[in-house]
Parts: sequence; C-alpha cells; structure tokens
Amino acid sequence: MQPSDFYEALKSIRTVDNQVESLRNEVSSNIRLVRSSYADQIYDLERKRDAEVQDIEEQRDKALKSLETSITAQKEIRDQVNRYLAFIHLFMQGNEAQTPEVTHKREQFFAVKTLREDKYNKIYLYIIPNGNRVNKFSLIIEGDAPLLMEGRRIRIHIKDDSSKEKLLAYIERNLKRLHETLHEVLHKKYPLKTLVELTVESETAIKLFLEQKSWRILYLESRKYYYEERYSGGTDTDMYKDICSLLSVYKKNKKDLVLLAGQMKSDEGRQILENYLKGV
Repeated sequence: MQPSDFYEALKSIRTVDNQVESLRNEVSSNIRLVRSSYADQIYDLERKRDAEVQDIEEQRDKALKSLETSITAQKEIRDQVNRYLAFIHLFMQGNEAQTPEVTHKREQFFAVKTLREDKYNKIYLYIIPNGNRVNKFSLIIEGDAPLLMEGRRIRIHIKDDSSKEKLLAYIERNLKRLHETLHEVLHKKYPLKTLVELTVESETAIKLFLEQKSWRILYLESRKYYYEERYSGGTDTDMYKDICSLLSVYKKNKKDLVLLAGQMKSDEGRQILENYLKGV
C-alpha cells in the first residue's frame, strides 16, 4: 500500500461525506415542505375534532345534570334521614351537652356570660390569662354542642386585651355581634343549620323514633350497616352480633325482646335492649 492509496481513500471519503450531507439536507428540506403542505389540513381536522369532542362533552354534562336533578328530592330525603339517625344514636347514648371545663395552669375559670344554654347546647364566654406580656387576657367562646356531632367541642378566640375589665366592657358593647360570630364560625367550619334548627330537627327525629316501630327498625338497620361497611372487622364484633339478634327479634315481635335479656355481650347491645324494653 502506497501513500497515494491513502490520499485516494481520503478523497473518496470526503466525496461520500459531502454526498451524505447533501442528501440529509435535501431530505430534511423535502420533509419540511411535506409537513408544511399538510399543516393547514391538520389544523382544520384538529378544530373539527375538538368541536366534536366538545359537543359530546356538553351532551354528557347536560345528561348528567338532568340525572342529578331528577334525584334532588331523593337526596334531600336521604340526607335528612341520615341526620335523624345520627340524632337518634346520640339520644340512645344519653349524650347531652356538658358544661366545659376551662383551665389555665391548673386554675379553673368560670363563664362570664352565657351565649346559649339548654339541653343540647352549653356555650359560654370566658376570660382567661394567656401568658402575653401586654395583652394578658383572652376572651374566648367555649362550649359543648352534641348536635354538631364530631365538631361538638367549640373553642373560638375572640380577642386579647390588657385587663379583664376591658374585655367585660367589650362583651357588653358587642354581645349581639358575639352571637353572630358564633353562628358565622360554626357555619363556616361545619355544613350545618343554626343551632335552633338542629335542636328542632333532633327533637323531631326522637319523636319519630319513640312513636314509630319502623324508625326503631331503621335505627337497628343503620347500626348493622355501620358495622358491616364502616367499622373494620365489624362483623366479627359482639356489637354486630347483638345488633343482628335485636333486629331479627324486633322485626318479628317486639315483645320477644325480653327473651334476649342476659344474652347481650356488648355495651351497645345491652344499652339498646334496655332502652327498647323501657319503651325509650
């Protein structure tokens, strides 16, 4: 092999490299031309596709809205019955409102004003020290309202000030506003009606439960469902077995409930049986 062979080889390689680059450039240019020629058609097709999809989605939304609207009344019934059952369960537990225990560094404080006090609500205003250097006292709303269910414990900070006297004067000037604040905070935190409306609804539910066998059966069915669907391993518990026994006997003949005395293995079963036997 001679040096001339080397030079000839390099020449051939450069020639082919140039041809490759030229071919690549030509092909890239042709691809751009083809893509450009179809761009308008693709755009028109995409617009047509999107319009058709939007039309289908609008028809779907309209149909869904119509279906939802068709059961609005049924949903209201379901939600109301579920609230009634929750109130009945609360009633069965004998869970009335408790006066809050407000303490600070082991010192107990007593209410300076009552916002609401009845069987279902014990809500008061308290003035307590807060540990601040300047505004040393806090005005708070503290209370217990079982009808709020999980949110029954109420604690709302109102304001701080340098003395109890100033906060007492604030209360006298703004008592109506404090009542409004209580309602606003509860309504924002929980999807609820007013405390008065909840009380009326609760008493209606309890009246139905006490007077109608169908509601007593529904209550037992709701407890059975709770242990089947909402309580992990619920069907293996004594509570579930007791509820099933109570439901089966009560449906057939409520007078036979007495036969279950001494057979209940759970606190809930014993409590329900005792209340049903008493006619509660």
